[in-house]
Amino acid sequence: MAQIKVTYFPGKGRAEPVRLALHVGGIEFEDERLGVEAIKVRKGAGALQLHFLPTMTVDDDVYAESGAMLRYAGKLSGLYLKCDKAAMKLDMIRDVLETVILENSKKIPRRVAKSSSRKWLRSTLVP
Repeated sequence: MAQIKVTYFPGKGRAEPVRLALHVGGIEFEDERLGVEAIKVRKGAGALQLHFLPTMTVDDDVYAESGAMLRYAGKLSGLYLKCDKAAMKLDMIRDVLETVILENSKKIPRRVAKSSSRKWLRSTLVP
């Protein structure tokens, strides 16, 4: 089995579905949460793939983009569809939902709704 590490900034939420898919699938992974200072240091050293978080390190290869990471985690854990057309439909729905959520999240007051919903998600739903 590959060595997996998920690296992210805890307040953004992009890594939560990836972490949850790995957890539900019983896939062991290192959960690396970075603070603001650690992110600055890594960016300065060129140690962040494409300068983005979250990232997923699989063995010695580093990957970015949460959608790709989620699909990989889903495939590893057996949560992803095996039929290619059904998987494409699932990806389409996921991408549309992400677009809608991103567009609507711009309208939500940041400190109120986003902060409290993320706190609830981390404390209640996601291990």
